[in-house]
Amino acid sequence: MRVNIVTLPYSVEAKAFDTLALDRVLTGRDIREFREHCFMLDGRPHLVCIALTDGSHSIPEASRRRAARPVVTEDAKVLYEALRSWRRERAKSDGIPPYVVLTNRILQCLITDPPRDVTSLGKIDGVGTKTLERYGESILQIIREVQSSGLDLKPRS
Repeated sequence: MRVNIVTLPYSVEAKAFDTLALDRVLTGRDIREFREHCFMLDGRPHLVCIALTDGSHSIPEASRRRAARPVVTEDAKVLYEALRSWRRERAKSDGIPPYVVLTNRILQCLITDPPRDVTSLGKIDGVGTKTLERYGESILQIIREVQSSGLDLKPRS
């Protein structure tokens, strides 16, 4: 087991905590327990996240390195915002932070190569059995709705 501690400052511009550092630490790990604590430092909110993980990455080091983000179409941004809005509402109703529902990296994967079914959704790194059970159908429904509106979701090279 391994204890991972990450402190996230609040971004006034984004009106959210920047979860990128947390994504980097937890991607590819099985989370056994997760706790968070919010505090103020110099008048700015901070969030401390403590995760008890299995200690080893399930994906190779080279795959964990942050890849360059692909340039996406304006249409794909519509899907991103729809998924992000759903994630925020679902997290609020479940009483958990949004990045526990889906990380930003998973959102990026969903818009760059939208899954067609539960099987392809489950192949995305970080989407495990619990995520599929809790959120899989909702995620796929949002993707279907955006696709049915005639938007082009293919990334630009």
